[in-house]
Amino acid sequence: MSAAIEFVYPFLRGDLMARFSVDPEPLRDAAENIEAIRAEVASGRSDEGAGDTGHAELTSAVAGLRASAMRNKPRFVYEINGSSFANLVNGPRSYEDNLRRMLSLLGTADRSTFTLSKLPDGQDVWDVTRDTLPSVFLQAAGTADAMTVEWRRLDQDGVERIYTVGRSAQHRGAPAVVVKFLQGTAQAVVYPDELFSAKGASEIFVHYFHTLAVPDRYTLRELSLTTRT
Repeated sequence: MSAAIEFVYPFLRGDLMARFSVDPEPLRDAAENIEAIRAEVASGRSDEGAGDTGHAELTSAVAGLRASAMRNKPRFVYEINGSSFANLVNGPRSYEDNLRRMLSLLGTADRSTFTLSKLPDGQDVWDVTRDTLPSVFLQAAGTADAMTVEWRRLDQDGVERIYTVGRSAQHRGAPAVVVKFLQGTAQAVVYPDELFSAKGASEIFVHYFHTLAVPDRYTLRELSLTTRT
């Protein structure tokens, strides 16, 4: 069997598919054609060189996805549970509706954190690795009914700080509301006004998507970058 046929399947089904997801449908079309070629080669109805055609189709589809990603600005990436990252896309929904949907899924299978960051100008998801992802971002953790929102930003003094987003600057005592995530292996402790539903958090994320800031009416409580509660 053609080595080219063997190569494309791990690529399509592996981590790269999740990392480079822009619009997977062109890749799926290529994969279906490769599946047909595989069946023909196995039955002897086609020679092994047909695999090269299938590989060329997949390569073309991937190039098309990259070109599409470069055209669809602004370029943001998102992470789920800190384990994989992908382009934020505007299909079949708008950017804003995709953000709303992903936040509404927090608390479902293997989804308890969501992080959004903007890539530097001239870059897309193909140009970065986990080690070179932007260090400033907006993130949420918890469930669709009760999540905390945190903003890591570069302040005017040149220092990066992380803040919990809330609705009030007036607090008494220490925070006591526990938000568990990552299947209970991690938690954040917040004040009641720092809890958001998916709907409330979506407003903040959509605003961040357009401005790289949170709405002015929300308050920020600084967290330690070395001691996470």
